Amino acid sequence: MSGHVGYLYGDGPIELNAGRRTVVLEVVNTGDRAVQVGSHFPFHRANPALRFDREQAVGMHLNIPAGTSVRIEPGGTREVELCAYGATAQNPPEDV
Repeated sequence: MSGHVGYLYGDGPIELNAGRRTVVLEVVNTGDRAVQVGSHFPFHRANPALRFDREQAVGMHLNIPAGTSVRIEPGGTREVELCAYGATAQNPPEDV
């Protein structure tokens, strides 16, 4: 096997989650341990030690690149942007 293996994405910037509904929430870690939430985890189901408006987070995940995560230290506060999953009403994601 020879040659370059990779992906060609184009010349311009790539906008993630374009056109999806977003919401910005303030999240407080009331626990005694750091909490890390991955990019595609249903945010409303995140660790109960995280205090935020869970109703607004239903059907949404962090608006960050796939495979990354957000970490919130004990007692810490962080503003996060969430975006709606790409599924439609006819094809909803499982267990969101």
